[in-house]
Amino acid sequence: MTSMYELGILGTLPKDVLHTIQAELESQIHELGLSIPDEVSIYSGAPSGFKPTGSRCSAAICSKCDDGDNSALSSLLDKGIPIIPVATALRNFSKEVPALLSPLNGLALDTHSAFQISTALLECATLLPRQRHVFISYRRDNGSEAALQLYSSLSARGFDIFLDTHKLHPGEHFQEVLWQRLCDCDVLLMLDTDRYFDSRWTNAEFGRAMSRGLAFVRVGWPGISLNPRAGAAVNLQLDSSHFETAHSLKPVALASIAEAVEMARTKSVAMRYQSLVDTLKASVSRIGGRLNGDCHLSHSWRSHLASHARRDIRPTPSASGSCIRRHWLNREELASSYGLVGSAPAAHGATRGKL
Repeated sequence: MTSMYELGILGTLPKDVLHTIQAELESQIHELGLSIPDEVSIYSGAPSGFKPTGSRCSAAICSKCDDGDNSALSSLLDKGIPIIPVATALRNFSKEVPALLSPLNGLALDTHSAFQISTALLECATLLPRQRHVFISYRRDNGSEAALQLYSSLSARGFDIFLDTHKLHPGEHFQEVLWQRLCDCDVLLMLDTDRYFDSRWTNAEFGRAMSRGLAFVRVGWPGISLNPRAGAAVNLQLDSSHFETAHSLKPVALASIAEAVEMARTKSVAMRYQSLVDTLKASVSRIGGRLNGDCHLSHSWRSHLASHARRDIRPTPSASGSCIRRHWLNREELASSYGLVGSAPAAHGATRGKL
């Protein structure tokens, strides 16, 4: 069975450093509620042995390698796999880091701890909590109790969950914030209870998520048939054995839903990132150039948002007529300028020469 996340520690790190980084990775992955190797695989060795599928979130760090590893590294870069170069010291970067990775900003063991290195790797694989956004769509009259359970369960696994009763502050524009948070999510988790599509709010949430190209996980309540509109969703059909009471779920059901959300999210993020890489390659090719190496959005995206952080935030009508706050509109404009559909690709580590 293929893991949902594929991590690589490539090259020849000192054994003590390698073991420390592996331990840090295992600790952080455990904190996220994921298992090794079933849900997250960690490869250590020569680049030629790291063979990510490309359909899962993948990333690697790479230290000193043999000249014969250049072909394998080139193949990984061509597939859009994020790679972070790592040297024993900053002064040794040009001598130890493979030439193919020299354009990428890297990390040094004399200035970065094992925790920082493992954290950067998890960032590249979109495993850090701030990059794991889920929107729970439900009817309050028959799905509130289960929604609260899932909020707690998924939060414990490191997800950033949007639940309207918990993430809306007094004085905020309800509908405006709702659409903003929906657009920023990776997965829509829909609790398909009785009359889900009859609600103005849940029907609108579903439609907006569809238009944004988000991944869907449908959790069907007993006796509720799959609506054709949700045919493309990951479908989990519950029966009476999954419930503690009429409206509360058993732990086994919560675990199954969490696993489905993990799988839907990692596929969604990987596909969106690859779509971005392909779009950039096509754009560069049209002007007679070639995109070499990896591409990332992290620091430029953060800088763009930070440049507007202290500006006045006023409601601004978007092209669709909805009310989008100024800093969100700027984010939408940046995404549109690169042909992105759906929420922004997750951050991918620290590199030079990014967008």
